[in-house]
Amino acid sequence: MLILFLLLSITFLLCKIYASEVFVYFVLTFLLGVFFHLLFSLEYASGSINYFNSDEIAYTRLREEFFDYTEYKFRALWYFLNEMSYLTSGNHHTFANKLLALPFVMLFQLVIYLGFDKNKNFILLPILSPYLIYLGTMDLRDTFIFLLCAFSLYTFINKNYKSLISGLLLLMFLRPFAVILIVFSIILLLAFNKNVMILRQKIIYLLAISMLTIIAYFQFYEIFASYIFRIETFLNLSNPTSLQGEPIDTSIFGIGTYIAKWIFSPSPSSLLLRVIEDGGHAVFGVTDDVVRILHQSIYYLCLFYTSLNFSYFYTGLISGFRFLSSKANAFYQLLFYFIVLWSFIYIIFTLGASHSRVKIIVTIFVVITALCVFTEKRLAYVQRK
Repeated sequence: MLILFLLLSITFLLCKIYASEVFVYFVLTFLLGVFFHLLFSLEYASGSINYFNSDEIAYTRLREEFFDYTEYKFRALWYFLNEMSYLTSGNHHTFANKLLALPFVMLFQLVIYLGFDKNKNFILLPILSPYLIYLGTMDLRDTFIFLLCAFSLYTFINKNYKSLISGLLLLMFLRPFAVILIVFSIILLLAFNKNVMILRQKIIYLLAISMLTIIAYFQFYEIFASYIFRIETFLNLSNPTSLQGEPIDTSIFGIGTYIAKWIFSPSPSSLLLRVIEDGGHAVFGVTDDVVRILHQSIYYLCLFYTSLNFSYFYTGLISGFRFLSSKANAFYQLLFYFIVLWSFIYIIFTLGASHSRVKIIVTIFVVITALCVFTEKRLAYVQRK
């Protein structure tokens, strides 16, 4: 309970300091997380599902079997947070441990709000992405990864390089390949955005990034080697396979199918059908599916809205949205590059069939884009009057 109390105290303090004018929305995010967990708890009480699933089960197994966490360096920080929660609560099967990730969701909300010039539309992001809040009650590792990714991109835009390095080092102990994606995203931004830095600064920064990447590679060789092996397996064009060992259809139709699966699945209708016919997901339960139905429905609406106003999206991405500052536009472009690279990796390794918790970073970006388009259209309407 102590570690949750400390995290929540720090989170609410930061939100009050940096976003006091919209503090109530952070409280709302927290209360929604508690509400979702209460619904989940009622389902658990019925005996139909387990209290812990996925990564939570993995931590329990590590503790019960006395595994050396140093063998799991790519999850060391995740293990450490779970361990601190266990030691301070006395029993890891607690209400406190289930909400341990919720402060990270609120801090992610804060980073996005600050990154987009404190525009009040963007404070609504978790409410428009309800599965993100639900993950705050069940997925410590991924929520912390999303926070660190957003934080690293934000600190680069604001030239807070010490914080950037800190964020990247922490990511090394959660999901190392995300560090490489962030580095490449920054390189793409430096290459295509003329407003970020002057040429000399770009060259110096690219050299610094290259040196950091080389050092990180040799320090975490075993982790990177596993990713390289997967890429080599995929590039075996005579018999390409996915991460699960499934044969890959390299035709245009096959690749298009994988991309479509990544973008559009699961559909709200398929989730609703599973709830009606099977009573929800066999492992994660009906609460998980109901929240995902709501989340995916909003995502589909945002995707449709953005498609109808594609010209606003394209102009905003290339030239910048007029309602945003140059820094905020650079932050949006950096997010775009990161999302594209993230999607490319998972489409290759999972053929587009990843769980919603992995795809959620894409759905969040679509919601952000829809908010940008909506705000830009409203500005254009006001100027025409």
